[in-house]
Amino acid sequence: MRIIKTCPSGQFERSGVILGREIEKLLPLELALYNYINTQLDFLRRYTEGQTMMYNDTKKAKEALGKGQIILCLDKSSSTHPLDAQSKVFALALMSIPKRQKRIFCYIPPSNPFATSF
Repeated sequence: MRIIKTCPSGQFERSGVILGREIEKLLPLELALYNYINTQLDFLRRYTEGQTMMYNDTKKAKEALGKGQIILCLDKSSSTHPLDAQSKVFALALMSIPKRQKRIFCYIPPSNPFATSF
């Protein structure tokens, strides 16, 4: 097993996301917080203060985004057993894309709580 790239724990980069209060640009997470009764008041407070996360769709932000990692969660339950060979071929084909583009590929098996990075 070889890990191509890792981030220090607790650190991540958010690009393409800004704080604001334009309802049509809100992240799905923010909309989910509004729909849940226990977090609705917190959402409304942050929305009126302009502290909700939303997509930054400016041209400059789109240029800075680039391409991210590819994450594959492959189901190997008994219900997908007839498609086992096809799913393995799909995973191998998908692995070739990040290798060619020098991106991270992460395979997450549902039966294992730990991910394997290639």
